[in-house]
Amino acid sequence: MSSDEVFPMVGTFAAALKKLHMKRRNRVVAGRSERIGRAALTRADRSEVLSKTGGRCHICGCPIEGSDWEADHILAHSTGGSHVVDNYLPAHSIL
Repeated sequence: MSSDEVFPMVGTFAAALKKLHMKRRNRVVAGRSERIGRAALTRADRSEVLSKTGGRCHICGCPIEGSDWEADHILAHSTGGSHVVDNYLPAHSIL
């Protein structure tokens, strides 16, 4: 499929998009085995992250109670952010 290709029917276009999507998905799945796993934050690290905002969610500002919260990257790992305490802020868990 080229960038200037014209599709006579919507179904043909949808099929071409689905094929491209599956091709990309297969590449992503195949690349997962090559990734380096990230280390989990220690209990002390999580405590330090939570204390940065006074125990509040950096998104909504509400207090975080208990251990049901996520350490959210400030600069996303996918764009070069590192897995260090300075690059995390606390946020409510979405699950």
